[in-house]
Amino acid sequence: MSLHRRELLKTGLTASAAMALPRFAWAQPAFAPQPGAWRSFAVTTRIAIAQARGSAQAWIPLPAVNETGWFKSLGSEWTGNGTASVVREPNYGAQLLHVEWPNGSGSATVEVTSRIATRDRAVDLAKPKTTPPLAAGERALYTRGTELIPVDGIVKETSDRIVAGAAAELDKARDRVVANYKKNKGIAEPKAAPAATSGKKK
Repeated sequence: MSLHRRELLKTGLTASAAMALPRFAWAQPAFAPQPGAWRSFAVTTRIAIAQARGSAQAWIPLPAVNETGWFKSLGSEWTGNGTASVVREPNYGAQLLHVEWPNGSGSATVEVTSRIATRDRAVDLAKPKTTPPLAAGERALYTRGTELIPVDGIVKETSDRIVAGAAAELDKARDRVVANYKKNKGIAEPKAAPAATSGKKK
């Protein structure tokens, strides 16, 4: 099998022109998720401490979210040589498997298998639906501060200064972004690819 020089040059020029096209010129699959069939998964976590010195313990997250539209927690099973119990974080409801191994257990092992089901979600932003407002307890839970995320002191003073004069929540959020937007000059702007040209060189 032989390849003529003319065919080789033609192939090379075609490939070069294609590479020069901007990214949007390439056919891209549309990102349009639609609610479909539920898909089930099994997530397995294995912990093994070969030579445990003294007592040992582990906290393994368990799925606990149940949203009728897109996520279901279908339960968890576990095996091992430690003492296990399910604990729930009191504020946010997160579930964990707490496993303990007493002193002198030697090797410490546990295997947890959690089953979940999930499916795609879709929201038509052009046709927003009426969303029920958060209950007072939920709003207080998700807006109060924590030890690592304070919302008082200098944090509140700064936020009050940023949103001064804004009444609506959306206006407050917009003012926060506008007041703190900064362009990182160390990041270069993307350059457009040169247009592909054809013809004889003069």
